[in-house]
Amino acid sequence: MFAKRIAAAILSSVVLSGVFGLIEYVPESERDPNVLYFSFLGTFVVTFIYSLPVFFIVGIPTSMLIDWIMRKSRFHKAKYLLELLLYTLLGAFFGILVLAVFIEWSMEALNGALLGSIGSILYFYVLLLLQKFNIRKNIGQSGAGGRK
Repeated sequence: MFAKRIAAAILSSVVLSGVFGLIEYVPESERDPNVLYFSFLGTFVVTFIYSLPVFFIVGIPTSMLIDWIMRKSRFHKAKYLLELLLYTLLGAFFGILVLAVFIEWSMEALNGALLGSIGSILYFYVLLLLQKFNIRKNIGQSGAGGRK
């Protein structure tokens, strides 16, 4: 399961970086003269460099904490919703904390709540997809349908 968390952190960082690269990209025809614009690749690399350590240092331990909470929880029927809520809230909390510590506390640090929530929800869904893919892969290898 730990390997899936590492893969989810890397894939989440790639997806987040790609989305930011697309959002921040300004086509040549729309650029103002004498203004510096980052390329898609430039934005992608910068976002990847900053997001990957956050997914590793904050995302993986937080994911393990949420799994521990879910094992202790009595809300098994609403497991998905509770996990989504926990990922969102803890992502917002750590997003604020990371920006407040590394930049400084200001109203701008509240943007960290949005960024943290987006990143944690992305990580949650990537992890779910990896778990689902693994289940299907194992079913296919077990000889279902009379084939090996």
